[in-house]
Amino acid sequence: MTNSISVKICGLATVDDVCACADAGANYMGLVFFEKSPRNITITAARELALAARLGLAKVNSRAAGMVILRGDFSKNTKPI
Repeated sequence: MTNSISVKICGLATVDDVCACADAGANYMGLVFFEKSPRNITITAARELALAARLGLAKVNSRAAGMVILRGDFSKNTKPI
């Protein structure tokens, strides 16, 4: 049996953050949509960050109940589901 560790870096807000996350070898980039958080970003900003992410870097939104993987075609004006 092999142990596998996945890494998520959360609270990304800039393209530089996304690049650093990918360069660090993370599996997931976390985006915050909680309005009261200082790390909150808009859907428009999330789209820009998602487009900047390398293929294979999963985009997630952290919620109290666990991780939610964002899906959608961020190349168009669509909301993640």
